[in-house]
Amino acid sequence: IQRRVHGGPTHIVGFEARGFLFGPCLALELGIPFVMIRKANKLPGVMVSRKYITEYSSDETQMRLGSVYPGARVVLVDDLVATGGTALSGFELVTAMGATVLEFAAIVDLPSLNGIKKIHEDPRFKEVSTFTLVSNDTIGPTQRADPPAGTPKSVDMPGAQELAKKLGL
Repeated sequence: IQRRVHGGPTHIVGFEARGFLFGPCLALELGIPFVMIRKANKLPGVMVSRKYITEYSSDETQMRLGSVYPGARVVLVDDLVATGGTALSGFELVTAMGATVLEFAAIVDLPSLNGIKKIHEDPRFKEVSTFTLVSNDTIGPTQRADPPAGTPKSVDMPGAQELAKKLGL
């Protein structure tokens, strides 16, 4: 991350809960603080809140007031970006406290749900770098496409190799 971001981040901010697995490792490596974004009423102290819509419901996230400050440079970390609702809530919490989001990093992108596109459609965040480990670019067209009609969604282990060969995987 440090090599990718001009000026380097001052904070790593991770989303509950799997962002808590990856974010602290980055923060320790870079020698900077890790800050949590959690669901409502889970953190002590005074919170800044943001309600948002997910792909299947609505939710609210919170961040401790003063955990980032005006001029801070933040990398947001999560496990997955789907519709972008959770990610955008983090972008908005960080910017509400005067900090700047330098980069958004996630392990998995579900591009059919347009989360990254939604982030970049917001004029405030159109230039923010995004990075994912798993996306359409890394899994290839065969594995992200629906299987041919009649293909089972699950197969017992003894039949796995045969089906993979039949599907050209």
